[in-house]
Amino acid sequence: MRAELGALAAFRSFPEAALDDLAKLATAQDLAEGDVLFHDGDVGDAIFVVTAGEIEIRKGERTLARLHPGQTVGEMALLEVQRRSADAFANGRSRVLCLERTSFASFLQEHPECGARFY
Repeated sequence: MRAELGALAAFRSFPEAALDDLAKLATAQDLAEGDVLFHDGDVGDAIFVVTAGEIEIRKGERTLARLHPGQTVGEMALLEVQRRSADAFANGRSRVLCLERTSFASFLQEHPECGARFY
């Protein structure tokens, strides 16, 4: 998981030890075709990093985006608790890494040097 996180622009500048600690907080989710990652209106309490497959972001019947490995969704959830503004579904077999807001906040307390780099 460390490699996937370290490849993202948001985390690329983090020190090696910090990336190792962040990777320990991430949980992997395997999704099948059509599985729901989150619904419009759900409380946003985590960021998701796509590591395999494709995640489709929809508002009603309209497709807003298709996310591929290395892309993220839900970044605002790391800043503040907000409701999700769209639905997210797996478009085929997919895998995401999940970083919960509370875990990320604890991480930043342990690694304050990463706060400025991230925000």
